Amino acid sequence: MAAFTLDNILKDGNQKKEKKRQAPKIQMIHYTKLLKSDGQFYSENDIEKLSDALLLGNGIRQPLEVKKINIGEYEIIAGHRRYLADKFLVEQGYEQFEFLPCIVSHEDDLVNQMNLILSNSYRTKSEFEKMKEVQELNRLIETYDKENPDMKITARTIRKEIAERLGLSETKVANYNSIGKNLSSGAMKEFEAGKINVSTATELAGLDQETQDKIVSESDTITQKEVKQIKEKVKSSVSDSDTEEQLPGQMNVGDYPGIVPESEKISHKRKKNEITNDNLIYTMQEIAEERTRYVKYMEAYEKGKLSTSSKIIKKWKMHMDAFKLLLEEKAQEDGEKI
Repeated sequence: MAAFTLDNILKDGNQKKEKKRQAPKIQMIHYTKLLKSDGQFYSENDIEKLSDALLLGNGIRQPLEVKKINIGEYEIIAGHRRYLADKFLVEQGYEQFEFLPCIVSHEDDLVNQMNLILSNSYRTKSEFEKMKEVQELNRLIETYDKENPDMKITARTIRKEIAERLGLSETKVANYNSIGKNLSSGAMKEFEAGKINVSTATELAGLDQETQDKIVSESDTITQKEVKQIKEKVKSSVSDSDTEEQLPGQMNVGDYPGIVPESEKISHKRKKNEITNDNLIYTMQEIAEERTRYVKYMEAYEKGKLSTSSKIIKKWKMHMDAFKLLLEEKAQEDGEKI
């Protein structure tokens, strides 16, 4: 099977609509019948400058691409800035620009959303806009993958294809993905406004969202270096050794048979009322107490009363799941319910 590219989506969309395909026909549509796409995230600055250019050029020369969504209503796929500039002129009294040249698309939504991004490839874009492009292309490819399971598109393939199509490095794509998924709402607003650059945003994305919001609210000019210093402080304050002191009796995930290789299991001395499973030996009371301890730490973390790293949180969750599994197994043996 040929390797996946974005052209797969565009070609499949064309094939689905082949019977309905006609030669592009320009229609003049009143500006009030045109609606902005929900997927439009590009900057709409300098519309007045663009309107001056339209006025000098006697209107829009390149038609907008739209799709019909209702009787007398069209959603813009490509040409949002041209539409806004034209609308501005009409509102200034230039009634001759009330009708805009448009080509009505008959493609499916996936292709239209793809075209919205690809049609803006020529523009100078902010880091925020590039991040949104990466996010949207990721979403579109994942949607296509679900609809076409035989393609078996890997995360590496997605990252590589997006990088090539947008003219980015794969590392930059990975960074934009991290920012899009992990940046807090407060930090995202600063990133969108251009107050923090992509390097700083990438560093911030590695912290919990409460810490991110606190950092951006306390500083107008946060730098990547400053964020790195804060991350180091967080790591040192919640290091593994510190966590061991905070969680007396903490055990390794390797203590649980079936979760890690046999070579990593640890044996323990037998006690009364012990629960035994291969090399694992604890009393029921010890297991219940340990799980309760981790539950309390997780509750404190979720309420913002405790700050720690994602690595430690993952470790706690694995401990909690392991303890729960052991308690349920023992309860089943005894005919009880946890």
